[in-house]
Amino acid sequence: MSASILIIDDSKFQVKQHKIFFEEVLELDVVALGFNGQEAVSLYKKHLPDFICLDITMPKQNGEEAIKKILHFDPNAKIIVISAIQGDRVMEIMEHGVKLFYRKPLKMTDPSFIQQIQLDIQKLKSSSWLKNLRIHS
Repeated sequence: MSASILIIDDSKFQVKQHKIFFEEVLELDVVALGFNGQEAVSLYKKHLPDFICLDITMPKQNGEEAIKKILHFDPNAKIIVISAIQGDRVMEIMEHGVKLFYRKPLKMTDPSFIQQIQLDIQKLKSSSWLKNLRIHS
């Protein structure tokens, strides 16, 4: 059984691209799609996925607020951020308990990126690396 993931981004195009990438390349089971922070929290509670992948800059409730609420509900949530934020904001977000950060746009056709994200997901899946944080630009 493959691991499950919830994908949240306010861009329908990004959600579609990430869904294809996570399903076809990383062989993860996408359990739901959402488009804002409020949906991230409610869909996480409903589906309890192995991973949640979300953006930071979103309407209604941003990703940072969603992360705090998800981790309050489930301190062991495995959160992956894919966002265009840069600089100190990245470290601020990581300090909330995010496990992986990838800068948009993802390099979905780059073999070395694919290999790295597969390794990161595998490590996160096995919980062999919960304290180390990974930031990829």
